[in-house]
Amino acid sequence: MVNDVQLLSFILDNGIIRKDAIEKVTQMKEHELYLKYHKYKIWYGKDGYWRTKICSNGKLKLIKKKHIEDLKNYLNSVYAEQVDHSFKVIFFEWVKRQELCGRSSNTIVKYISDYNRFFLNYPIEDIDVSDISDTVLSEHINSVLKDHPIRWRALLNIWGYLNGMFEKCIRDRVIFSNPCDFVDLELFKKNCQETTFRTAQDRTLSAKERSLLKEKLQNPGSANSNKIAAFAIEMALYTGMRVGEIVALSWDDIIVDEGIIIIRHSEKYNRSTKTYTVSTTKNNKVRYFPLTDTIVDLLERIKSYEKANDWFGDYIFMNSTGRIHANVVSSSIRNRTMTEDFSTPKSIHSIRRTFNSNLRNNGVSSIVASSLLGHTPEVNESNYTYDIETLNNKKKYVTDAGRI
Repeated sequence: MVNDVQLLSFILDNGIIRKDAIEKVTQMKEHELYLKYHKYKIWYGKDGYWRTKICSNGKLKLIKKKHIEDLKNYLNSVYAEQVDHSFKVIFFEWVKRQELCGRSSNTIVKYISDYNRFFLNYPIEDIDVSDISDTVLSEHINSVLKDHPIRWRALLNIWGYLNGMFEKCIRDRVIFSNPCDFVDLELFKKNCQETTFRTAQDRTLSAKERSLLKEKLQNPGSANSNKIAAFAIEMALYTGMRVGEIVALSWDDIIVDEGIIIIRHSEKYNRSTKTYTVSTTKNNKVRYFPLTDTIVDLLERIKSYEKANDWFGDYIFMNSTGRIHANVVSSSIRNRTMTEDFSTPKSIHSIRRTFNSNLRNNGVSSIVASSLLGHTPEVNESNYTYDIETLNNKKKYVTDAGRI
């Protein structure tokens, strides 16, 4: 594929367009860029001069030029010196735009955290973005990989920030091409930390592990907080819900007459303020989940237990301090599965993957499974469907398939 530089060289070499025409267009673009910082009126006087005002040393100064182009050139030179287009300034302008576009506070915190880790105190910080070439980017990546053992996926995230930032610069006419386009990122893959391969067994629960976990949940010991977390994990086993959705469930979400659970809320944790709120689900959609007899039995046990402890309230999973939080549930399941009875310590997401894989192995389509779990069929196929059949069952399938 021909890149922008090669195409421009071809156009110039073959006389399709003159170099002075390109320079004129570039100059016009620069005028447009810097003049957007000029907030004072430009007017044409009866004496044949163009006038405007600029702020100089805290005072307004009248500027007049015979020709409008001369006035624009003057303003261009003034604002070009005042505008900071260093990498660090532009990066945080991009972050601000992401915030205005609706990125979550946690995502914004992650952008800033990653900046502090991968860009702060590196030479690239103070370089004007117009001077950042593919060579500068490559040198920066090499420095980062030397200082930080990061995985390929993390490098792709960083690259996504850079690409987004430079694309914004192009839209703002600060630069005219994206240096990311000229870097072969794959060349850096060999210098990344190796990704730990996790099998389906590591990322899901076997039938034996699920049975053992259920037994542990229904006999959690004497700690009351553990009991409520155990109820929440049990709900995950029966529904495959996200942990944030589970702890945000209220009794109003249980419609017994219609036999459904309305999943419409999720807990959100704000990393910057360190506070929890109940908001919409991850994809801002409401979904309906069938209320099975098993779930009804669980809800009755929860209600009975909480009423006995005088904890009963609006939310389903309550203890003496109020609604429990997602991190309590996540820690609880990890602690319960850190034994030799489990292949690896498990998470709520392990249960979610297992629930989905059971649905799919039982013949449920990706469309139906994804509607129950609240994600797209594509995500269902790529991230949540695992081969969890036992070797004995596979042996039977192979035997049947080979029978003549």
